[in-house]
Amino acid sequence: MKFLVGLVKFNQQILKYIVIAMLALLTACSLDIETEDTNSVTLPANSSNLATYPQDNSDADLPLTDYYEVSVHQGDISENLIVYMSKSNGASEGGRNASVVDDTISWTQFSFKEEVTIRVKLKPAQSKVFYDTAKVLPSRHKVTTTKIDDSTLEFKLTKPGQYSVEFGEKGYKNGLLIFADPMETDVPDKNAANVMVCDPCHQVDLTSIDVSYDTVYFTPKSHTIMNWYPQGHIKNIYLEGGAVVKGAIHFQDANNNGSRIWGRGHLDGRVFGGGRSDDTKFNMVESLGGVTGVRVEGLVISQPSKFAVRLLGKNNEIHWVKTPGGWRFNNDGLVGYENTHISNSFVWANDDGIKLYRDNQNIENIVAWHLTNGAVFQWAWNTVDAKNIRVKNVDVLHGEWPVDGANQGVFNIRASTDNNGLKTQEDFIFENITVENEVAIFINLAPKHVDHIVKNVTFKNVSFKGDGAIINRIKGYSSNAKLSDIQFENLQLNGECLNDTTAISKANFEIANAENVSFTCP
Repeated sequence: MKFLVGLVKFNQQILKYIVIAMLALLTACSLDIETEDTNSVTLPANSSNLATYPQDNSDADLPLTDYYEVSVHQGDISENLIVYMSKSNGASEGGRNASVVDDTISWTQFSFKEEVTIRVKLKPAQSKVFYDTAKVLPSRHKVTTTKIDDSTLEFKLTKPGQYSVEFGEKGYKNGLLIFADPMETDVPDKNAANVMVCDPCHQVDLTSIDVSYDTVYFTPKSHTIMNWYPQGHIKNIYLEGGAVVKGAIHFQDANNNGSRIWGRGHLDGRVFGGGRSDDTKFNMVESLGGVTGVRVEGLVISQPSKFAVRLLGKNNEIHWVKTPGGWRFNNDGLVGYENTHISNSFVWANDDGIKLYRDNQNIENIVAWHLTNGAVFQWAWNTVDAKNIRVKNVDVLHGEWPVDGANQGVFNIRASTDNNGLKTQEDFIFENITVENEVAIFINLAPKHVDHIVKNVTFKNVSFKGDGAIINRIKGYSSNAKLSDIQFENLQLNGECLNDTTAISKANFEIANAENVSFTCP
């Protein structure tokens, strides 16, 4: 019996030491995890309802903001966000751009799917942005701010979108953008045999990718790729949140049909330089006319060198794309030709924001910020045939045109050449459009140099702001090519619905070589 009791006590001691050893091992593993390089983490370790991107890939071309500290809060989670900034490089464009040459724009991003609180604090060292008043645009979302102290505010967001935080009357000149994306659902598997992982990659690494790969995955590091022309077998290009890819991506021929570029990373164009020279201007995501079915989703295309997105083929998709920091002329926004769907995107441009040049374009849920050149919606630089255009739910935060211009306005027809014959644009519908701040030029449908026909156009529930000098034109080039059957249903200037009389007396509509133009109120 004594032997059995002793054996039990011995086994209890052994069990005690085993438990102690296991606890020590678990503690060591935990310490290993905590000291792991954050750049190697595939998914942000926040929660299933919030993802942030803490990797700091700032440098002289893409600096951190001088003005703002931003954090996001959800339940017990609080995360400080990386806030990048773009400084204007548009001085070479001359007088029309003078009003923005000293401006900056800052932005940050995260992804979420349940209510979050955003805290914004002005940095103490800055001396250009002051907190006397504050607002969050677009106003349709009815976001209200709470003042915490003389340099700090908070607000809640309940749904994804693109938001502008504006302190005081001129705070937007050094503004802050919040890109609040939906949670990702389709991140590629980095360990899959078909995935080439860039950790990082540079231009030389992408020149001849083995045909066993159809996916290229950029990790949250800085990658300098310059101009990349993906081989036809590369169908998927993924930029993980936090990645900064410096350069541009060009799809050249039908071998690139069905290509997709997506993620939460940055594609940044400042690496190409500044000035007016064409050798510094490259379209950031581009497909030529023979390439169909290109999808661009989720990216921040920052400081674009030329167009942010230019897809000249058919059947394209552009969703949740953001384009901050293009200051030069030729910094057009999102361009997709026939049968293209553009949605839930932020379009910053200093040339045409979105071009309505081809049939069956569907554009919805857009936030726009326009600088001094071009139009938010350019209908025709040269004359074109286009029909069945649908545009709805657009918020124009700013339109900074300083003077009148043939290619300027929220809506514009330039028509500088006849493009091999008389062309017609018809069956356009614009619905739920809001211009948040005063603009000098609103509607500028006035072909400049050649005949161009426009007919069957409806504007419904559109509001804009302007002073007594606001410019509005509906003017055909000649009586041989009139603009006809243009209906405005509930068009509001400074909150007042315009009728046939007040459109002319208060909104200065100049109507010529046009017929059946009407303004009605509910």
